[in-house]
Amino acid sequence: MFEGKYSFSQDQNRRFAKMNLTRLVFTNSKFVGVNTTLPQTQMIIDGVGVNGISIDDINMIVQLKRAWQYIINEDHPISMRVMKNINSIVVNLNPEEFKNGSTSIGKLMSSSIDEYAEENYLQELLKDKNKSVTEKSICTI
Repeated sequence: MFEGKYSFSQDQNRRFAKMNLTRLVFTNSKFVGVNTTLPQTQMIIDGVGVNGISIDDINMIVQLKRAWQYIINEDHPISMRVMKNINSIVVNLNPEEFKNGSTSIGKLMSSSIDEYAEENYLQELLKDKNKSVTEKSICTI
């Protein structure tokens, strides 16, 4: 359905993510309702405070930056463990809190996600030889 348009090596992917870190964080922050400009996002990533931006929004940008740094440095293939680690960085949860639903976000996530089913879905998706890497990437979101 989605043809593979790019064929990057792991090092090329890391380089791309490092070079575009601010844009990646900026784009991801829009999904969680953070209203900053690209230059404001860059300033926050650089550790500079920005007037008029809430502490919650600053923290979310910092957490997204840390998640992307984790992704850039992670050497293990994608797995539920890796995805849970990324989630725990973004929502600032201990993976066990996520798993047992002991926080409000954990309760929401644990009540709506069947971890066993998700693990099976991910493994089947990764094994599918008929899907391009591009399509597999889209399907894991």
